[in-house]
Amino acid sequence: MGNLSVLGDTGFGGAILYSLDAGQPVEVNIEPMRQVYKLTKAECELAELLGRGLTNAQIADERGRAVATINAQVKSLLAKTDADNRIQFVRLLMSFGADYVK
Repeated sequence: MGNLSVLGDTGFGGAILYSLDAGQPVEVNIEPMRQVYKLTKAECELAELLGRGLTNAQIADERGRAVATINAQVKSLLAKTDADNRIQFVRLLMSFGADYVK
């Protein structure tokens, strides 16, 4: 490999910053998350819509519900998964094997 080192091969004197773009839709394999957090079918559907990057108003329109209802459901889902906000929730989704939608 010439002068290139493999990560972990030698000491590293810097830092690596890793960030997820929570604004990009993700494709979610919700099953592992459903099992860990004991999510209902409705919560799984909501999680997938959040992963797609939809706003509460868009989710309400898609599900035929009032925005206030979706606000309450999102708040409940965040509490159930110990996420403080949507960004943390999307990161949690990603940790269960989600991928950016191409």
